Amino acid sequence: MPTKTPRHRPALPDDEPRYRSGAVARMVRMPVATLRIWERRYNVSRPALTPSGQRLYSAAEVRRLGLLKQLTDLGHAIGNLASLDWTQLQAVANTHASTVAGARSGAEFVRLYETFQPSLIVLELHLPDTDGVELLRSLAARGCAAPIVLMSSVDERVLAAAHELGVNHGLMMCGTLAKPVPIADLQTKLAAMAQHDPQLSVDDLRRGVANGEFVPYYQPKASLVQSGWVIDGVEALARWQHPRLGLVMPNEFIPLAEQSGVIGDLTNAMLSAALRQVKEWQQQGLR
Repeated sequence: MPTKTPRHRPALPDDEPRYRSGAVARMVRMPVATLRIWERRYNVSRPALTPSGQRLYSAAEVRRLGLLKQLTDLGHAIGNLASLDWTQLQAVANTHASTVAGARSGAEFVRLYETFQPSLIVLELHLPDTDGVELLRSLAARGCAAPIVLMSSVDERVLAAAHELGVNHGLMMCGTLAKPVPIADLQTKLAAMAQHDPQLSVDDLRRGVANGEFVPYYQPKASLVQSGWVIDGVEALARWQHPRLGLVMPNEFIPLAEQSGVIGDLTNAMLSAALRQVKEWQQQGLR
């Protein structure tokens, strides 16, 4: 009587993280049934088995399955992809220069970044399981060279602070967008970055100064006294509330202002706004 020889399964290492099939299916966005079909028919992965028969996948297998799912969503047949190694799969992915992918959690974002290698990142500051600031640090640690746009419904000062943190970490920060974002604004910013368009002109700068679009953001200054820390001043930081591009940071407009000679008018506008704010604080009893 013929017998079926079981396939060899890799042993379970003690120190490598493993994921159950249900978790893997959620991470790569496919039904568990589809995952099982891919394994039976195309041998796309060989998860380890526990003594009780539980299938456990390594991080490398999850990355491979995620990339396979992306490529099949783009129209590639799983039968043509299943035998390809990681380098070959990435080569296929690189043929899709305009592919867009999204992540709904910080963990999924990190996994997607490693497999997708994006040419542009639009990052929401508040994901369900992760602070966007931590993701910026993670991107910096990975040597990310892709342009980054921050988008969130939080106070614009929080967006501005996160943008500056990204700049300080050496990331290519390309502006912020406050939610809800008009689709025209998003399309304009993304198209401009894709075309390496500087976006801002001297005429745009002059118009912004004349229309009062430049506003000061105040950063507290503290001194340590005998009783503790005391706020004894603020620093006024220029921000451009652009009607089309959203909040524009100084690194994007100060060089243009200096080169064009508009820096004097911009300085006067900021100084006037700051003095008006000081007067208002004094009227409220703040000294």
